[in-house]
Amino acid sequence: MKTKALVDFKDLDKNFIVRIDEKTAKMLIGKLKKKYILWKIIAKKLNTSPANIHRIRKTGIINVDMLKIITKDLSIFFDNIRDNILTIRIWCRGIEIPNILPLYPSPELASIVGHALGDGGLNSKCCRFEYGNTRKELITAVKNDVTIVFKFDKPYETRLRKTENMKKIIYPSIIGRLLELTGTPRGKKVTKKYKIPDWIIKGNKEVKRSFLQAMFDDEGSVEKKTI
Repeated sequence: MKTKALVDFKDLDKNFIVRIDEKTAKMLIGKLKKKYILWKIIAKKLNTSPANIHRIRKTGIINVDMLKIITKDLSIFFDNIRDNILTIRIWCRGIEIPNILPLYPSPELASIVGHALGDGGLNSKCCRFEYGNTRKELITAVKNDVTIVFKFDKPYETRLRKTENMKKIIYPSIIGRLLELTGTPRGKKVTKKYKIPDWIIKGNKEVKRSFLQAMFDDEGSVEKKTI
């Protein structure tokens, strides 16, 4: 039985921006031009400006909703162009990450969620994924997991409490939003009720073990043989 994706392009809203390769961008805009002839008609169809259409053709940068509209209008199966989507980000000026969609359950993702529910979290305003700990090995473990899952290895790092050697790593909002879509709660965990995502509860032993290990590493202790 094929594993169901946790997050895919169908789950993304207009705030998500992707960058497609130059050849695909020119192909899509070219087909629209051939179909509708006038730029102002294309602009009206896409609810944007002619200048933005030319910008899309040149840069390949387009919000996900508009890309869905274009492929549907041209009767192009979305899966036929997904491999031509190079990067994903949230908001116009957000930091981008490589296209890692569809996102499937994995021990590494479960571990990130566990740490987000432990000493980490998703910022309530901008949804950045933040994690702080005094243990260097846990900081390294989170960085390794994020690199594996999201192909991003350059978090912002800061030291919060010099006397306690507290180190904090901060990842861009795109990673936080994708984590939120997997069921990770956003904001202060102590002030809200939340549930462990079903994909973890119903996951295989490796997924459950990674999640629990991350939680206990942050919030408590347990013998490895009991995990």
